[in-house]
Formats: sequence, structure tokens, C-alpha cells
Amino acid sequence: MQTCKLKDIPLPINRALENRKVFTQALFTRPESLAALLPYDEFIEEGKIFQLKDGSLGAIFEAKLLEHEPMTEKEILRTVGSLKPWFSLPENCTLQILYDQTQVSKFDEEIKKIESSFPNPHPVSKIVFDEKIK
Repeated sequence: MQTCKLKDIPLPINRALENRKVFTQALFTRPESLAALLPYDEFIEEGKIFQLKDGSLGAIFEAKLLEHEPMTEKEILRTVGSLKPWFSLPENCTLQILYDQTQVSKFDEEIKKIESSFPNPHPVSKIVFDEKIK
């Protein structure tokens, strides 16, 4: 094992090592926590809700997207109708939607399941679905 001499260390590092206060801070000072930057104060396990720093409450839901292309018209209308309550919240409630979709491969087994679960899609929906997964 080769010994390193102080003169071989770059000057800024050498100065930091010589200054005990700077060296101690670099080793033991913890940077500001990410939690301090977020609006959440705590998670209340019993109700599965978040208490925000302003005292309000929040809930997070994950919804899986439905591939509407292979669905029949009746199925689409029924699905849209079942979503209406989410958009009819009281005035003191806020709904925030974050949407994320990854690219889908035609070799994905999930796509095959979706397609097979809608045996009689609308002709236009079928064309759009087929184009989407090429």
C-alpha cells in the first residue's frame, strides 16, 4: 500500500483537511432533509391519509388506466359514468390528477389480456388500438 503525502493532495482538499472545523462539518453535518421540502406533515395509518403542513388532509389513490380502444360504446359510456362522482367534489375539496403512461410494446402480455377481454370492440376503436401497439 502506497502512502500519500500531504503535498500530493490537491490544494482545496488539502486546505479542507487542515481546517478541522471544515473537515468535521463535511463528515458529520447532515444536508437538509427532503421531507422538509414536501408539504406532508405525517401519514395517519388508521385512515390511510396524509396530514399536510397547513392542517388539511390528503389521500392518494392509484387508478389503472383502461384501454378504451377495444371497448364497446356501451362499456365506454358505463365507465365514464362511473367516474362522474370524482369530479363532483364539495367546494372545499381539491382533486389533483397526475397522469403517467409508459410506452406499450405489442409483445407485452398485458396488452394481449386487454385485447382478449374485449372480444367485440367498436370497429374504429379496434383500428386505433391496433395502430397504438404497432
